[in-house]
Amino acid sequence: MDDRRESPGVGRILRPAWMWVIGLCLGGGWVSGPVWAGAIGVPNASFESPATLYATADIVSWQKKGKPPDLTEIDGFPWEWRTGVFLNEDPGSALHIVNCDGAQAAFLFNVPQVALFQDYGTFGFGESAPSHAFDVRYRVGHGYRMTVGVIGGGGGMREGSPLRLELYYRDADTNRVTVAYTDVVHAQAVFPTNTEFIDFEVEVPAVGADDPWAGERIGIILISMVDVSMWGGYWDLDNVRLAEIPPFEVGGMEVSSGEVWMAIDGEAGAVMQIEAASELGPAADWTVIGRVTNETGSASFVDPAAGDLRLYRARQLP
Repeated sequence: MDDRRESPGVGRILRPAWMWVIGLCLGGGWVSGPVWAGAIGVPNASFESPATLYATADIVSWQKKGKPPDLTEIDGFPWEWRTGVFLNEDPGSALHIVNCDGAQAAFLFNVPQVALFQDYGTFGFGESAPSHAFDVRYRVGHGYRMTVGVIGGGGGMREGSPLRLELYYRDADTNRVTVAYTDVVHAQAVFPTNTEFIDFEVEVPAVGADDPWAGERIGIILISMVDVSMWGGYWDLDNVRLAEIPPFEVGGMEVSSGEVWMAIDGEAGAVMQIEAASELGPAADWTVIGRVTNETGSASFVDPAAGDLRLYRARQLP
């Protein structure tokens, strides 16, 4: 099946992501290094295959969403050609996309439900069965970020036309269930030129053990959300990047004159709230003791009133 169900409360930020909980004994601790996001390979991420001399409806690795049975087409254009790949213009051309990754990119018509998607069970041009080339799961404790280069406004697209960039998983009935998404809405102010891709991101915070998608395979879909009243034009898409963000760590603790210094290693740019408690368990009374912005991937925090025993945890803020 290929129907789509959105989980309640799903959005760009699902819930806070907790770092590890650390017990501190005076004079003890350990040092940990910065935590960096790791790239996950997406097959045919820049739409280089198959190679074309101009444009083709064929796309390797990516599957196309079928025409909705209740959609009445108003322009007589073949559904198969609603999306495909094209060759970037030569550098001397006024239509050359200056930051195209590789030689090709994808086009996707601004028509209801036109989409490209990829997961463990999909198959694209030249495949009679799924290749299972994209086999990545949502790992507990890890966050995820998808970045896609987008150009809007092609072919006279109307302002306000939406394109959805989405991460999903398949349930037991193979229904596609949304985990997180970002809606890109066309406006001249957002896309002042048709010769430069703008990056847009979809964020999935750290996966919890009780999240329905924990341990499930990751899926990607790029889908036109326009309605019939705004039918027309096309999007250009390129360079689909997926990154896994490891869990945050609190470590490198040192004690001096009643103060505790700690290193907080995590994703660069994250704002974290530091909390402390004197005991661990469901009844623990966690108190906010400060905030820190992790500018570079490794930050530090000082607790001036540590006491004999204290436990610490950190929460990434939206």
